[in-house]
Parts: sequence; C-alpha cells; structure tokens
Amino acid sequence: MIQQPQSICIIRISSMGDIVLASPLFRILRTAFPKARIDVVVAERFVELVENNPHISNVIALRTDEGITGILQQSREARKSLTSHNYDIVLDLHVNIRSWFFRQLLGKKTYLVDKFRKQKKDLVERKLGLGRHFSTISERYIHTAPSLGIENDKKGLELWLPEEKKLDYYPPERRKSPKGIIPQRIAIAPGARHFTKRWLPNRFAEVAMELSKKYGAEIVLLGGIDDQFQCDEVKNLMTIPVIDATGLGSIIDTVRILDTCDLIICNDSGIMHIAAARQIPVCAIFGSTVREFGFAPFRVRNTVVEANVECRPCTHIGLAKCPQGHFKCMNLVTVENILQSIERDIIPVQSL
Repeated sequence: MIQQPQSICIIRISSMGDIVLASPLFRILRTAFPKARIDVVVAERFVELVENNPHISNVIALRTDEGITGILQQSREARKSLTSHNYDIVLDLHVNIRSWFFRQLLGKKTYLVDKFRKQKKDLVERKLGLGRHFSTISERYIHTAPSLGIENDKKGLELWLPEEKKLDYYPPERRKSPKGIIPQRIAIAPGARHFTKRWLPNRFAEVAMELSKKYGAEIVLLGGIDDQFQCDEVKNLMTIPVIDATGLGSIIDTVRILDTCDLIICNDSGIMHIAAARQIPVCAIFGSTVREFGFAPFRVRNTVVEANVECRPCTHIGLAKCPQGHFKCMNLVTVENILQSIERDIIPVQSL
C-alpha cells in the first residue's frame, strides 16, 4: 500500500446514474482515510447528487459549457486551493477528453478506471459473456486504485439529503423494507435518455392501473424535465387518479417524493440508481442494454425484466431507434411479465 494520502480528487463528471454509482467509493475512502481531503468533480447540473455527502470534503462543480480552455482554467483553480498545489491521488472514473484535460498536472499519482471496453464490445458485437457474472460499475470504481489498500464494505449506494448530512448514519439503511411488503404508493418512471431504453407508455399505464386496483396503491409519476413528454403520455393513458411529480427541476425534490414510495417501476435509467441509493425496491425494465454491463440495481431488493431476443444488446448506452426496426427487446416485455416479476421478487404471493 502506498503512503497514506492527505488529499484525493475523484473525477466523475456525469451522468446522474454513474455519479450515484460512485458513492460507495466516497464512503470507503473516508473510512480508510478519515483525515484526508476528499474532493469530487462533477458537472454543475449534478452537484445535488453529492453536495450533502458527509464523506466528501469539497465538490468541484465543473462548468462543462466553457470548452476545453474553461476546463483547464478550472483545473488550475482547483490546484490553487491546495497547499501542495497537487493532490496526492487523482482517481479518474470518467476517462474522456474533458476529464483528461481537467486532470493534467492535478495529482502526484493518477489512476484511471478500467472501462472494460473489450467486454462491452464483445457483448454488443458478438454477444459474448451473456449470462456470465461481471463486476458492477460500483465495484470497478472501488477497484480503481488497488495500491490504496481499500476494501469493499459490501454496502449500497448513497444519496444524502441536506438534513441527513450531520447524522452519524445513513437513514435509508435503516428502513430497508421487509420481504413481502404490500405497496401503498408506487412510483412509475417511464423516462430514459435514449429511446431504446424506454418501455412502451401504454404498458406503463396498464401496469400502474393493475397494481393500483390490486393493492389500492397510489400511483406517482416521476421524471425530470427531459422526461416530461414520456410522463405525460403515460398520464394521459391512465383512467385512475395519479400524482404527477414530473419536471420538478430539483433532484432533491424528486428524492423526497421517491422516499414516500414502496416500489418503483422504471427503465434502465438514472432514477433506477437513485431509488437503489434510497433503498426503494426496484422493478427495472431492460431493453437494448443488459445487466452484464454492470448497471443493474445495486444492493437493493429488485427484479429486472427483459426479453430474450438474439439481437440484445445492440448498444451499451442506448440508441435513438431500434437498429432492426422491430424493437422486440421492449415490445416482447408484457404487462404480465412485470406483474409476475413484482409478485415473485418484491411482493411474494405467499405474503398476500
């Protein structure tokens, strides 16, 4: 193990889910190095995800719209705040052109996350590795710097609220739902950045109405401003009352609504990881992507529903349209598939 670092900088600029997936690393580093300065670099629009995390010393909000020159200037500003003008350790969890420019001359020692590019290429192009166990993204982040000697604490994701920052425990860890809970409020999140990661709006509406009828549960629509169209589609197809909490504009406001729910049904998206961080049981629907990429719900009760079609995965991030034109990966996922998976893995039938 290298000499105990006094300052660590972690770069994970975006996106929402990836930043939340890095939260176990923040916690583990703080446990290993309680007196170290631990700074985290994220894009300005995602500061809410980390600014209340007590394991972090400082959040560097990267202004990504200022181009490469602006990123270099912000890197220089970060160095000025250090007494030694360099971090002892820099962990680049992003590894793109922006993070490359930001980390120049920033640290005495720099480590890059293994992005498993060959594995992803083999999965997409040759379907090699399907059904095999691969390390999750959170685990890959933790393993970025093996010479630091840190160990996986086997705990879940974290997203702290402002009022939780000064607590000596993480509240969602204490409210993990018992097996067989009957949902009183169910979140429906039909959005995702890419079309091929979105299940059909009419089926989201139908499964919500079926669950509401069966359990008497309230239905809450969740999504960001970018998800407004998909959420409106689902709401307009529903014939029961629905609480519309889309487009709030604040991640923290969305988290507060999510905390009132007993279950979320969503796509492979950022809100899936936020729900996992808040220990909300997750029913996730995977279309063009697969769990083997490492993005399945992490250490939370969950069920993943997906169709067994030979063209999956066709991408590791999502596409604007189905390359084959049939969109079977989502069209073949039925309402019954979702209901059965929820009753098997989230609400076991014997508990009803």
